[in-house]
Amino acid sequence: MSALVGYNTDFFYQEDYLTVNSTMTSSPGEVWVFIQHQQNEIVEASLEVLGKGRELADELKVPVAGVLLGEGGGMAQKVLSHGAGKVYVLE
Repeated sequence: MSALVGYNTDFFYQEDYLTVNSTMTSSPGEVWVFIQHQQNEIVEASLEVLGKGRELADELKVPVAGVLLGEGGGMAQKVLSHGAGKVYVLE
């Protein structure tokens, strides 16, 4: 599983696991998890990554947010129900 995860305004790409760079923990922020969707359905792997993002956010004591790109507004409630504290929808 791959993930695009953002912390504050810094983005990084990791294969098979989530990690945080120590320079990214110096100030409060959020853990962002990109939620992939196809044909108005969230890709299941994105919800798994969101769960890991929730664990990371809890460890860092910051909120976790899902990020939906495109026409994903109708899926925001499902992202919230899977652990995101908020959802950013960029249409």
